[in-house]
Amino acid sequence: MDVVGDLKRKKSEIGTEIEAPRSKIAVLEEQKGAFAVVIGTYDPGFS
Repeated sequence: MDVVGDLKRKKSEIGTEIEAPRSKIAVLEEQKGAFAVVIGTYDPGFS
């Protein structure tokens, strides 16, 4: 049993799991910004 190897593998798996939501959040933030631009175009008072 290679404990250190298992820990490194698990650490890598966790990193992969963390990256997926981060990528999704980045996409959603871009979409949110785009919506704000469009809304601001039609409603200049929008903040």
